[in-house]
Amino acid sequence: MKSLVSDAMPAVALIDADGRIITGINCAQFEPYMESFELEDGIYEIESNISIYVNKGIANGFSLISLISNDSLHHQLGEAFASSYLILFLIGCAGFLLVFFAMKITYLPLHELTHKIVSDASSKHEYLAQLDAAFANVLEQNQVLESKFENYRLSVKKSLLDSVLSSNYADGQTALPNIDQLFDTKSRKEIYAVQMKSCDDPFPYLGVQKIFQEALPGNDSCIILKTDTNSALFLINYTGPEINKGEKLKVLLNDFYKKWGLLSSISNGTGSPMDIPALCENAIYASRRWPKIPVVDYKSLPSVSTSFEYPYDQLEQLTESLSDNNFFAARSILKYIFQIIDDSVLKENPLPDFYVRSILIDLTIIIANYMNQAKINFKSYDDLFYETLYFCRSCPYTEKAKEIAANIQQLLDICEQEAGTHVTSAQIKQLIEESYCQPDFSIYELADKLKLSFSHTSNLVKKELNQNFSDYLWKLRLEKAKELLERTDMSVDEISSAVGYISASSFRRKFKQEIGLTPSQFRETSVTK
Repeated sequence: MKSLVSDAMPAVALIDADGRIITGINCAQFEPYMESFELEDGIYEIESNISIYVNKGIANGFSLISLISNDSLHHQLGEAFASSYLILFLIGCAGFLLVFFAMKITYLPLHELTHKIVSDASSKHEYLAQLDAAFANVLEQNQVLESKFENYRLSVKKSLLDSVLSSNYADGQTALPNIDQLFDTKSRKEIYAVQMKSCDDPFPYLGVQKIFQEALPGNDSCIILKTDTNSALFLINYTGPEINKGEKLKVLLNDFYKKWGLLSSISNGTGSPMDIPALCENAIYASRRWPKIPVVDYKSLPSVSTSFEYPYDQLEQLTESLSDNNFFAARSILKYIFQIIDDSVLKENPLPDFYVRSILIDLTIIIANYMNQAKINFKSYDDLFYETLYFCRSCPYTEKAKEIAANIQQLLDICEQEAGTHVTSAQIKQLIEESYCQPDFSIYELADKLKLSFSHTSNLVKKELNQNFSDYLWKLRLEKAKELLERTDMSVDEISSAVGYISASSFRRKFKQEIGLTPSQFRETSVTK
């Protein structure tokens, strides 16, 4: 009982079932209040400053009572709250400092990155917003340049087709057609080639063209590609919502045969003007069934390979190879495409020039787009680029074939050189070994040192070191950690930090996963040996 007495509880007593005090400490203080409470468990407020606590949980009917000073208790509670406030305040200050330093750790690299990328970076504006604006501006510039390349490619192809058609419209009897609709990717169209022949009289190609124009929707739906004494080759641009456009054309061709005895053959349909040379070849191939079949549909014949099939797949593969900086594959694809071009020159076709030049323009623009994306300085190849475009657009391929092939190969060489493929494995190892113990060292940092893109750096490391960057980095850190464990008294946490690991637990886990022992076990084993 003596140990229980305090300022807040000045008196304690043991009473029997009749409420008589048996023994206690400062029992006299209870005498004025013995009639003021019941012998039931609870707290009874006697006065504003006095309460009595009753506990009946004692054997043989005895109870324990205690006198409670409310003022003293309130004072103790106030002191407890005051000390709690102080602790909470100190915790709040520590949290504030922690957040402050965390923000500073984040802010400093962001500050450096912003000033490296943004030439006129200002602390008055949010760095993230400035970086976002800078990246958006670069992206917009690249998109504008790519759009210019694409528009140039389209305009060149239109002019090439125009130059082919102009010879067939030189007599002035009909105006040169508007071919923009052939290159309109939004319209629902199908392009066909139709070869026709008159058995007796000179072929009435203008009359046939007029009937096609009147029967088909849209302007310039029938274009004259080639005429002869008793034959003509037409290009049909069939627009409109009809689904079976080819079948409707066959009905019209059958009418030509019934009324005027005109033989005809129709190619398969396509939506791309790049396939026009192949369509012409297919229509001419189908005409070999004359006169046994007066109206021949190419699609009804056994399929044959065409010499003028546009190399869409190869051009796409070239784009992907350049994106992956796989120049070996790019050269192989380029060689195959030139073989396609050289083979087509030897074949008879109304549009070989258009076919060949279109492919050459596509090759040149694909490489130029890669150079733009790789941020290769335009001045390092501008003269060569313009000369190549001039050869591709304005000179006969048979006369400039060697120069065109050499120029395009040289453009590819510039891509490879400027992309940094001259970097050796020794240079890569040196740069990694100089910085591998830095916690923030990553493949992005290595790419920045090499002045290459992330994807190119990743491919280059794998090619030169025969393993990916993260595996090589861990190998260096592991060997350094083993050396420090064997030769120093540094703690595991200190060694973890020394080899570039911020999290010691991650280091321990990866170390055990690799060695089969914890760092401490490895040290003990080394000492024993």
